[in-house]
Amino acid sequence: MWFPKIGAILHEEFEQHGWRFDPNELALCRMKLSSIYNADARQLVPRWGKEVKFDNSKSKSVLGIEYEKDLKPMLIAMAYTMLENNCMIDKRPKPKKDKKKRYVE
Repeated sequence: MWFPKIGAILHEEFEQHGWRFDPNELALCRMKLSSIYNADARQLVPRWGKEVKFDNSKSKSVLGIEYEKDLKPMLIAMAYTMLENNCMIDKRPKPKKDKKKRYVE
């Protein structure tokens, strides 16, 4: 599963709460810009768009671990945990204040 799919899953779950997860490919452009001043982003840029596969057969056979096939519930639970623990900056639009001038006669 790659970033656009993850973004789409999180956007579907959290848009009703005002959170926005951008599922489109423009995220690569932002990642490249962020990599100028952020070491974590700098490490991700060369890996962008490359398919990485891992072999977990040894952990299954030796440790008896069973892995979840559907990652959607895990991603959603992880995002809720990150929000509850203030691991993500709240960039939701603030409610606009009523700027109508009230005149007293």
